[in-house]
Amino acid sequence: MNDLPDAANQQPAPPPLTFAPAEPRYKGVGGWLLLFCLGLTVFNPLMTLGTLAAQYIEVSKYFDRFPGLLVITVIDSLLCVGLMAFGVYVGTGLWSIRPGAVQMAKRYLLWSLGYLAVGGGILPFMAGLPSAANEAMIVQFAKSMFRGIITFAIWYSYLNKSKRVSATYHL
Repeated sequence: MNDLPDAANQQPAPPPLTFAPAEPRYKGVGGWLLLFCLGLTVFNPLMTLGTLAAQYIEVSKYFDRFPGLLVITVIDSLLCVGLMAFGVYVGTGLWSIRPGAVQMAKRYLLWSLGYLAVGGGILPFMAGLPSAANEAMIVQFAKSMFRGIITFAIWYSYLNKSKRVSATYHL
């Protein structure tokens, strides 16, 4: 008897598993991802510093009448600058294509929502302002929170669904 297998019965070995490389046009920091990075590292810091300066000039007129306003303004400014610094860190991480940068960007977006809730929904009401001012702040807080939730949803969704993000960060 012949111990050699019959050539007709042999099946070819399956090809090795390979992953299709990402399309080159999606790889790298460009498009919406570049806009997100620029927002975190350039636009947001400039707007934050400008807004903080303008707000300080506006509310400093009332520090004598409402001493709690000074404390709240300082706390809010520190939180705002901290979030801004975190955003710059996240933006440079994304730009440099560091491992874990996308997860850090998602954390930043969550922290941004948290800041909106604390900085706009809690702190201002601890300043000891008249009830008429508090009522006006509620409307402003609702608008800010709505914009923040929309912004969060757009960018968080982008980070989860983008072909560019997936290809660039090997997700």
